[in-house]
Amino acid sequence: MLRLFHIPAIFILTLDLTLKYIVILGDTITNLLISLKLRSVGKNNFKYQSLASISGTTFLKSQIYTKETYHAMICRCFDENYTPVIKHKFKLKYIWHIIVIIIYLLFYFFSEGYFL
Repeated sequence: MLRLFHIPAIFILTLDLTLKYIVILGDTITNLLISLKLRSVGKNNFKYQSLASISGTTFLKSQIYTKETYHAMICRCFDENYTPVIKHKFKLKYIWHIIVIIIYLLFYFFSEGYFL
């Protein structure tokens, strides 16, 4: 979609990876907070230590995720070209598929007694 507005491919790739990593790291932070909450009993006076621990763990996990993504891109022969998805044109055979689906639906509704 963004290629239609002549936005460079590297910008689209960066935006795509950024949004994916925001979601992944958000899930990581949520899981870390839940695990911290389950392990904590009573009042915690060392909140900054917990915050630093979660921040450090998230940073280390982001480095691991980055290395895994880099190696996966190398394994898949990524060549820095971000090609858009090719749109499929409507073909005549799709009309036959639609007609068959409509016939099946009509048969189902008549057999169940909805049109009687």
